[in-house]
Amino acid sequence: MPWMKMLPVIPIAAAARMRRTELRILRQLRAAQADTAARAVRLEHGDRMAALVTRRLVGSGALAEAGNARYYLSEAAYAAYCRRRRRRVLTAFAIILLVVAALYFWGDPSL
Repeated sequence: MPWMKMLPVIPIAAAARMRRTELRILRQLRAAQADTAARAVRLEHGDRMAALVTRRLVGSGALAEAGNARYYLSEAAYAAYCRRRRRRVLTAFAIILLVVAALYFWGDPSL
């Protein structure tokens, strides 16, 4: 089953694609100086990933909809979103590290 070796790569590739899409959306908004409702722009949703990332950013408050499918960026809300994301990642790594340490120190020595 050679495809089983590829399974760990799938979430990493999906996360990388989401991040690239997020950066593309941010570049588009910053280039248009879309930081207020009056300067809001329509985003190009080329695929499902862009729609997903847009929904996530709107849900976090980093993007605000100005009506008519136009969006603008709140830099302060985006910075807070990044801090929350960083905290979640660090928490996940800490939990994984604790589990690995527990298995190493208290695991079955015959393995």
